[in-house]
Amino acid sequence: MDIDFTYPAVVFGTYETGLGVARALGKAGIHVHGMDVKKEIGFYSKFVHGQICPHPVKEEGRFIDHLVSFGKILDQKSVLFVTSDNFIPAISRNRDILQDYFQFNLPSAEILNNTVNKFNQYHLFKDIANLPLTFQMESPGDLDIIGGQVLFPAFIKGREVQSWRSRINGRTKGFIARDKDELFRIANPILQKGIPVIVQDLIPGPDTNHYKYCGYFSLTGKCLASFTLQKKLQFPRHSGVGAIVESCNYPELEELGRSLLETISYTGIGSIEFKLDARDGKLKLIELNPRYWQQISLATACGINFPFIDYLESTRQQVKDHDQDDGKSCQSDPGNSFTFKTGVKWINYLMAMQSVDRSAWSSLTQGPRVFSDFAADDPLPAMNKIRFWKKISVFLKFIFCSRKG
Repeated sequence: MDIDFTYPAVVFGTYETGLGVARALGKAGIHVHGMDVKKEIGFYSKFVHGQICPHPVKEEGRFIDHLVSFGKILDQKSVLFVTSDNFIPAISRNRDILQDYFQFNLPSAEILNNTVNKFNQYHLFKDIANLPLTFQMESPGDLDIIGGQVLFPAFIKGREVQSWRSRINGRTKGFIARDKDELFRIANPILQKGIPVIVQDLIPGPDTNHYKYCGYFSLTGKCLASFTLQKKLQFPRHSGVGAIVESCNYPELEELGRSLLETISYTGIGSIEFKLDARDGKLKLIELNPRYWQQISLATACGINFPFIDYLESTRQQVKDHDQDDGKSCQSDPGNSFTFKTGVKWINYLMAMQSVDRSAWSSLTQGPRVFSDFAADDPLPAMNKIRFWKKISVFLKFIFCSRKG
């Protein structure tokens, strides 16, 4: 397969997700530019040429002008990769302008509008998927109107990710309310800040009942790659993000996730989080994220290079047909996009060390693994993270505990 590598890539968001995308592209031989509103760890990667850009939410006009100016100086139309929620609305709204200078495969504007707003997302899927009972609250007055209809325990989270992360909490996805009084105590101050929330029936089951389907769909809606993973540890526990996740073989999950995205004519990269309901054993849809996910480097390590598949599709180059794959892969080949290694773990060891006791550490971290930011052939991003020496001490503790176990 002859591939044209002359198209540069632009990765929006340079934290752990963007770093994983940049490494996957850089190792394939693609020139990568990283853009962010501040200097994140990806700027220190040997695969990234970083630059600061205007904030896409606070300064959308300046952000788009910056992209157009950048696009004009490139010899080739570069390929866009979105790894942060902050960049999705601005890029989607201005896709007609940007397509003159960049190449990309994004979900439709309608789908993005419905997924950025979590309550709209609920209505998008409510007739085709199993979902928890969901309510929207926009003001303190809604607590009296809707509060009596909520089933407890309930989960409270932001309707829009950007406002929640910037004004409430960047790591905690939401809060658990066990009764009506606790719902009022938690939701009222959030609503008073003008931040709408959604309240959902809390799906029972341990954190390990959280699974994720990750897929890439062509410009015409054909599924070109699928990957599934299981959360082994969350930070914070019961309401946070994956601190340790593991690739898994779960055919029912793959079929369900792929079918749902095909039903809504999805294109581009995306991941759906599900939780296995302990009451009925069914996978319940939690949310769809229309971008690269934090643990993208796990899929790459397991044999599926999603960013490279995205690069080939966006530049209208042929992605290898998985039916004809011989099982071999090379630097310029994404490999079999439906077969991947299982039992491999992705670990953010700073978060993990804060979520698990020492006795469980070895069993959770043993086996094949990759790290959220550290790579032997690209060590500077991890070394330049805030609190570097604390990070080194935690890492040494991690190595010691793993060997001891």
